[in-house]
Amino acid sequence: MRDEVELYVTFPDGRELLYMTPLGPNQYRLEVTSIGGHLGYGDTIEVGPPQSDGAVPYRRIIRRSGLRTQCFVLSKKLMESPGMQDFAKQIEALGGHWEGIAGGVLVVHVPRKLDLDIQQELKRIQRNLG
Repeated sequence: MRDEVELYVTFPDGRELLYMTPLGPNQYRLEVTSIGGHLGYGDTIEVGPPQSDGAVPYRRIIRRSGLRTQCFVLSKKLMESPGMQDFAKQIEALGGHWEGIAGGVLVVHVPRKLDLDIQQELKRIQRNLG
């Protein structure tokens, strides 16, 4: 198991709870995608020292994950289907990662060189739901 920590990260327009793996002083690898949109799973970021409330100020991206990210809005039925669970396992076996956010947003991260039509796979799973 990873040594994940959960920290509130502050940005100029707010703050967000993110799950991250510490890599060094003030450096973390994100284990989730920021709903703010500019930070993704696997990115390495630098933060400042903790503030009085324990939150850390975001400073910069040190390194992008190198993964290609796509987002989809799906029905709850599709998100919870056995076909989707099988597809999630396939994504992870191929070196990717997937996240369900807010009950209906699917965020898929896959290696850039992977030739996989995610949208086509989602259509196939939807057809099999009947």
